[in-house]
Amino acid sequence: RVRRTPTYVWVESTLHDSSVGANSLSKRVFARSVAGALVPGKKSAEYVRALAPAVRLTVAPNAVDNTLFASRVADRDALRAEFGLDRCTFLYVGRLSPEKGVQTLVRAFAEVEDATLVVAGAGPDEAALRAAAPGSVRFLGNVDRDDLPRWYAAADAVVVPSLADTWGMALNEGAAAALPLVAADGAGGAWELVEDGVNGLRVPSG
Repeated sequence: RVRRTPTYVWVESTLHDSSVGANSLSKRVFARSVAGALVPGKKSAEYVRALAPAVRLTVAPNAVDNTLFASRVADRDALRAEFGLDRCTFLYVGRLSPEKGVQTLVRAFAEVEDATLVVAGAGPDEAALRAAAPGSVRFLGNVDRDDLPRWYAAADAVVVPSLADTWGMALNEGAAAALPLVAADGAGGAWELVEDGVNGLRVPSG
């Protein structure tokens, strides 16, 4: 302010994330002092508005390389044979940590018949998830970024079960691979990329 230099902030937090502290006095004072905020979508915009109702907002959506994630779709049948996938296959891609809600997804698959859940990722919950998972859940561990398009091409749907997630880039990646999206409403991207009943389902977190 002394130098009269406008300050813009990039904000990805949402009100679903209990750690962000929308009622924090220091955050409200800071948010009301900036010239504007960049957000990836409407849920982050809601959070900023809770801090500073009059702040100027610009939406700059999160994006991925669509060409990369669509690149192996034509190889679907060959990839499914290579990976040994012979049932309807749901794909989760992301960190295995509490806020991602994977524990709920794994528990749910104990009641899902004739389908496979493929989990690509690692994190602090991995050992517990593996121990609790039924036989229909397959863990890949970390998958190299360049290998992910093969798994998207082989899957039938992408699942993002987040309890609290600023976005959920797997939704972008799955959409680029022309897959249906199943997303919990705790993922910011669920409100931008999922049209309920059209290209997938948006469900309550947990």
